[in-house]
Amino acid sequence: MSAERSSVLSGSMGKMLSIEGFHSLARKLAEWRGDPSIALMDSKKSKGKILGFVKGLRLSAQIAYLIRNISSDGFEVNWGHLIDHKGQSCSPECDIIIHRGGQVQKWNGSEQPIMDFRFIKCENALGIVSCKSLTRSIDKEYCRGFQKYQMKDIFLFAECCKSVSVDRLKEQAKDAGYKGFFYLYTFDKDGYLTFARESLEHANAKKILGENLISQLQTLFDKYSYFFPNGSEHCLVHGDFRCLTA
Repeated sequence: MSAERSSVLSGSMGKMLSIEGFHSLARKLAEWRGDPSIALMDSKKSKGKILGFVKGLRLSAQIAYLIRNISSDGFEVNWGHLIDHKGQSCSPECDIIIHRGGQVQKWNGSEQPIMDFRFIKCENALGIVSCKSLTRSIDKEYCRGFQKYQMKDIFLFAECCKSVSVDRLKEQAKDAGYKGFFYLYTFDKDGYLTFARESLEHANAKKILGENLISQLQTLFDKYSYFFPNGSEHCLVHGDFRCLTA
């Protein structure tokens, strides 16, 4: 966001005050993602999980609230669609729209809304933020969907990504048309599991092991992924191997 659209002060204290909410959100979301029992439910695809849509909406809403806090007066921050100049079509969904005041319409908006979705004239939009959870790759088509709406200031904000992927994701985001890639924290718990899965895709592995055995191993990785070490552990213990081969 450019300086004239932000209320962030240039001094070190002003910067700290403006980003402390992002640090707090990062800690909160990291606790949910790193909880062993929740990770186990996710790995087993168990019933009773929180809907992915709900978790995604929570992330984008919390980031929108934080951007509102640092936006200058006269600008609004909302969830919605852009409307083209002639009012004939809508843009792809915008998790966050930074825009001049007002809207064409809002759905289910009230003093205490459960849903508050805005339709914004594209000429009033100043920037778009697309929010993602655990990010491993970049959507190459998203920014192209805004060419008709003359929107070039599109940013990608991830909840988390692997630390080794940060530079790659930034470069891919730039190539895909995003103005910037941002994330709250890095999450490397699945690093060993990812390495194991990627190893099975190697040509030599397929040649030596065969498609049938590789398929069985992939099934075991999915079923027992929670046995793989997290960031505080550095190796699998013998008990893990016995469980995997039982």
